[in-house]
Amino acid sequence: MSETHKALVRRYFELSNEGRVDDYVALLAPDFRLVGMGMPASGVNHDMSAADLAANARAYESAFQRRICIELDEVIGEGDAVVARGRSTAVTAAGIPYANQYTFWFTFRDGLVTTIREFCCTYTVVHTLRQGGVAMTMAATQA
Repeated sequence: MSETHKALVRRYFELSNEGRVDDYVALLAPDFRLVGMGMPASGVNHDMSAADLAANARAYESAFQRRICIELDEVIGEGDAVVARGRSTAVTAAGIPYANQYTFWFTFRDGLVTTIREFCCTYTVVHTLRQGGVAMTMAATQA
């Protein structure tokens, strides 16, 4: 199954990079969760449902001149888990470049993504996006 899951991860990022929110949300299980590990620097972890993820993505569209796009450098899969490592680029509406490095840990059930754990440089997220006037609108829960 890992080759199928790896292909779905690549497709998820293709759709995300194209701004096709409804299409990549269709790859997510009804009980999907996106957990941003250690974001923001305050120690609050982000925990989003598929609906939260879609709303966040749509809100960010107006906050960027060029949307956040992630180029994958490596995709490794085993069983129902896939780890993808990549780099992002974007430009905020204020013209400030945003670049970060990410590792995503995807889990699957019945051909759908059930969980994405997102690891990145939280300083870059908080500092660059706030400097660029981008509101940190993600749903948050205490770790």
